Amino acid sequence: MDKKLPVYRLTVTDKEDENEIFTALVDAPAIESNFVAFNAQKFVEPQAGESQSDFMSRCIPLMINEHGKPQDQAIAICYRYFEGEAQVKARVQFAVADSDRRIITGAVMIPDMQIYRKDDKGEYYVYFTKEDIELFARKWAKGNRYNAVNEMHDRKKQPSGMYLIESFISDSQRGINAPAALKDNFPEGTWFQSFYVESDELWGKVKSGEYKGFSMEMMVDYIFSKQDKPTDDFSEVISILNNF
Repeated sequence: MDKKLPVYRLTVTDKEDENEIFTALVDAPAIESNFVAFNAQKFVEPQAGESQSDFMSRCIPLMINEHGKPQDQAIAICYRYFEGEAQVKARVQFAVADSDRRIITGAVMIPDMQIYRKDDKGEYYVYFTKEDIELFARKWAKGNRYNAVNEMHDRKKQPSGMYLIESFISDSQRGINAPAALKDNFPEGTWFQSFYVESDELWGKVKSGEYKGFSMEMMVDYIFSKQDKPTDDFSEVISILNNF
């Protein structure tokens, strides 16, 4: 039986310096340690249009042979990754609102979405609640971090050719909804940002797909939530294993 992985809720820390909060342009958003920079974990990634069976046939041997995972744990991790990260990758990419207007809109935080992490602390999941996302947004605004943007979490690469034009948290009771292109993909309480991209060079990187989404970086506190029970729906992936 696969071991249960711990799940941590990420909350605003009292140690946070508002000057350390950034929105980053990244190539693989995935809404890490005390200093959080949510790039996607890249041990293996679902490809565009790839079926679950094809992904599992690639992922499981990799987890077993290169990461030393037992078979049942490899199945659990790959299954969860396909069902979660693949969907997240599709969901958090920019919606380019209008090429002529050069506006990019995307989610920066999504509530209650468990994100798989693997680092020097081990393997675990993290998530934000709606309430915590609102607290993060307040702290970001209090510090006037509206145009605190960098590229790929590199503090030395802070582009001057883009600036914020809107930031909001979806809330139907207040009449604040996600843009039409995104409204079916995100739950209530998702934090969105939109930027106008003035720089020709930066706009070219967005249009080419070099930068696909936003990623927040900030200091957080980890609060243990639970031991996550892996899915029991392994019938299909077991049959895949039998065909190796």
